[in-house]
Amino acid sequence: MDQLSFIRKVGGSLSHFGWFLGAGTSQSAGLPTAVDIIWDLKTRYYCARENQRLSIHDVQNPAVREKINSFAESRGLPANGSAEEYSRYFEISFGDDLEAQRKYIRDALADDKISLSIGHRILAALMASGQARAVFTTNFDNVVEHAMASVAGKDLHAFHLEGSHAAVAALNNEEFPLYCKLHGDFRYESLKNLPADLQQQDAELGRCLDAASTRFGLIIAGYSGRDKSVMDLLTNACANTNAFPHGVYWLVLKNSKPLPAVTAFVEAARVKGVTAELVEIETFDSILSRLWRQLASPDPQLDAKVRKAAKQEVVIPLPAVGNRNPILRTNALPIVGLPKKCLGVKFGKPKEWDDLRLAATDAGDAMAFTKEDGVFAWGLSDTIKTAFAKDLTEIVEIDVTDKLSNLGDNLFFKSFFERAICLALKRGKPLIYRSTRGRSYLIADSHAADQSSFSALAAQVGKIHGKAAGLFTTPTGEHPEKQQIAWGEAVEISVEERNGQYWLLVQPNVWIWPKHGRRDAAQLLDKLRGGRFNAKADHILSAWIAILLPSDKPNSETVLRPFEGGSDAENPSIVVNNRTGFSRRLA
Repeated sequence: MDQLSFIRKVGGSLSHFGWFLGAGTSQSAGLPTAVDIIWDLKTRYYCARENQRLSIHDVQNPAVREKINSFAESRGLPANGSAEEYSRYFEISFGDDLEAQRKYIRDALADDKISLSIGHRILAALMASGQARAVFTTNFDNVVEHAMASVAGKDLHAFHLEGSHAAVAALNNEEFPLYCKLHGDFRYESLKNLPADLQQQDAELGRCLDAASTRFGLIIAGYSGRDKSVMDLLTNACANTNAFPHGVYWLVLKNSKPLPAVTAFVEAARVKGVTAELVEIETFDSILSRLWRQLASPDPQLDAKVRKAAKQEVVIPLPAVGNRNPILRTNALPIVGLPKKCLGVKFGKPKEWDDLRLAATDAGDAMAFTKEDGVFAWGLSDTIKTAFAKDLTEIVEIDVTDKLSNLGDNLFFKSFFERAICLALKRGKPLIYRSTRGRSYLIADSHAADQSSFSALAAQVGKIHGKAAGLFTTPTGEHPEKQQIAWGEAVEISVEERNGQYWLLVQPNVWIWPKHGRRDAAQLLDKLRGGRFNAKADHILSAWIAILLPSDKPNSETVLRPFEGGSDAENPSIVVNNRTGFSRRLA
């Protein structure tokens, strides 16, 4: 389900929903997620046994992460991404020393590290105004308590493992807002981190969640589904009569893939007759902001606390244009002409993102689309009609000048525009278009009969594409078969705006097949990209610009169109200059 449909569904009836929060909701408050904690414990384990010292920045290096993972797995520890990692690393780090465990959590989630984001302020305002009456969490931190104190000026009593017997009574007596910490509170004796702890949730807190499931729908945010005990609680709740009467909505970040346990839960809930949906969102903060705006008449005092950051015009004069050497060349090409129109596509039944992606895949490179308060598309009308057949009710022309002139406030349109540019740049050339994690790439096509376009690039990098002899992907639960790794020279394409001017950013890179093998290819990537500095980087960039915008004249403009024929609304026109931006030192 897309977030617009979700907001329409729940925005006017938030009081009918409980919330279930995972560590992802606390990340925007400056606190570590479960994945962050796993990597910290994993790094400590590695350093202690290998007599190494690694900083946080060191661990951001994929090669360093691969070394740590290989070391851990060679000693029988869970594979990277395994659901057992979290509890297992707590076990080997602290054993049964609860005080050491509690101190570690206390330091990691210290109150002085909390910086409340708008999402937390809105959640507290919803709780204070009766719009969020029951909140459950696996988190140990005090973020929600701080938010309630800051926004509503009230103390929030959390039910946790030390006082779980009172949680059901509070629910039955409608002592709202009800706030339950299923994994405990680091200030007290009981925490659930170790494998034996996580086998079974505290019975009373579980009973409270079970009872709430027959009264409320549930919105799950920032939770990965990593703990089997919690997933069992949710699954068992679905077996109740009239379970989750208003539905279950599991919020997942766009371009991320939920764990199999999550998709299995959603499917199982549907089998039980529960409305269950995965909802793609940008962030916890953004979806809470959208929900808050849907409230008909929020309490003015709470609204003022939520909107504590006021927009203010700031004028900072830019320095004069530089005129001294050296001249620095950037990888940005000026976009001097933007499209003005696209197609608005209407359906008898609303289309989800998966439906649109499938249609675009089937259409090959003949269509681009995006979705917000409607479906926007570029592509010939006949192509779109074929892709959606009888579901299509209307195709209309839409003026998109306002959206393209302000991509910062229309991020959903940015990737749409970048796809159209990529389709236009690759047209008639031996290039392949791919996107991953919201980024767009053009890759040298190893199967193209004519490779002459790459001669200048080959002069700088050698081979343009190839297979890595003896290098295969590491089997995982999601990809159980070994696959040989192949590579190809590529360029990342993106659009940025600076001071009213739009730029096409061209960033040379190397693409790895299959995509999930990029971690296994870390050393190969280091070898292929090694030494690409200064003059060599400049020549590689020039070679790619010549491939993408072939012209005999420097400082010339090229009109790009992704398709053959069609109106301006079907086939956008984008004009790009082939001379990159330059910068000089200030006088």
